Amino acid sequence: MSLRAVIPVKPFSKGKSRLSQVFDPKVLYRLNVTLFFRTLQIVVLSQVFDEVLVVSRSKRALRWADQKGLSTLLEASPHSLNSAIKQAISFLDAKERDGLVILPTDLPLMTTDDLRNLVKLGQKSDMVIVPDCHQAGTNAICLNAKARFEPSFGFGSFQKHCKLALKDDLSVSVWMNKCLQRDLDTQPDWEVIQSQTDLSEIKHKPFERISSS
Repeated sequence: MSLRAVIPVKPFSKGKSRLSQVFDPKVLYRLNVTLFFRTLQIVVLSQVFDEVLVVSRSKRALRWADQKGLSTLLEASPHSLNSAIKQAISFLDAKERDGLVILPTDLPLMTTDDLRNLVKLGQKSDMVIVPDCHQAGTNAICLNAKARFEPSFGFGSFQKHCKLALKDDLSVSVWMNKCLQRDLDTQPDWEVIQSQTDLSEIKHKPFERISSS
């Protein structure tokens, strides 16, 4: 089985914009970098992927991924999450593959076992979807070779992805995994996550914007 992973990455200065009221811009940048490297580490250590593709318009992110021995794709305009994922899938469709996993970089609780179990579930269904903890967004997707996927990430994407899959007559499994469901977007997310994992290298001033002066 040839299994590939797609990791879309925003420029580090633009990611997690909803946390701008919590972190100083420089600290938020450092948080995005930390999440990026942690994701790459977990994905590589899981040892389930034949290829890991990082797609981004950030040349720094692509350079760092390349230094880790990963595949890279420079995102073309128009710049959006769904467009980046479409570009990555099109790039990988030129290669033979049996499976594909799409992962964001804002899952600080994700473990190697989570990825291994996601892939195992993917062997039994055309599509495995992991929603966020509110069952509104989509935090991870595993597709087999049969599945043709139209990315619709954003608010309400969990329901959209399920409907699109069923419309295409694909078998769908929904996996409620507490680690993969916990993404980092808001202040409450940060409060939960920092109590459950060590991001001690991220220095922040809680819940108020730090003056740039």
